[in-house]
Amino acid sequence: YCLWGCYAHSAKLLMEAIEICEKNEPVVPYIRKKAELYGCLLDICAEWGKFDLCKAIIGEIDAMNDKYRSLGIHKEISEDLKKYMDLTPGAVTPLGLLNVEEAPITLYLDSEFKDSIIGIHPNENTATVWLKGDDLVALLRENGCEVEIVEI
Repeated sequence: YCLWGCYAHSAKLLMEAIEICEKNEPVVPYIRKKAELYGCLLDICAEWGKFDLCKAIIGEIDAMNDKYRSLGIHKEISEDLKKYMDLTPGAVTPLGLLNVEEAPITLYLDSEFKDSIIGIHPNENTATVWLKGDDLVALLRENGCEVEIVEI
């Protein structure tokens, strides 16, 4: 997809285009374009090997599918990408990293959450688990998951 390894630049440009669509979201053509851009971004992140970003993008696409299905807008997600996540639609959560076996996925946690209490879904969007960011990081690392604390 990206010649000469320009994944980061391509992803940045796609995110900028998605933001433009979000500003005009009540207009159906912008909603359709946003769905297409998320599909392109998902392909680039998968090719780049950034499966943690793929997981977040799949969550966005699932949310758009739910919100705009009545308008005939629906974006299919490849089963190959979904297999790395092993989550049902709408269940994107940091705890999903405990399911990953085949592809290395890194969780990038905003440093503001590290010392805070955060609410996350327990691999289903039917409940919320509250825990300290530090405890989430420890749990994931103890189970072989990569976690990086970053400033966003």
